[in-house]
Amino acid sequence: FYTIYPLNGEVHYVKLRQHPDDHYSCIILEDEQIPKFRGFSTDDDNEV
Repeated sequence: FYTIYPLNGEVHYVKLRQHPDDHYSCIILEDEQIPKFRGFSTDDDNEV
């Protein structure tokens, strides 16, 4: 699965894999910083 999170004023896009056999622990597959991130937009084009 994917998630986006803020860290020290930067926003990161992370791709994770969960292992159901190991108490649903996660392994980070990718971690990229998103430059110039301004916020989230919704389906009705309202920025959050």
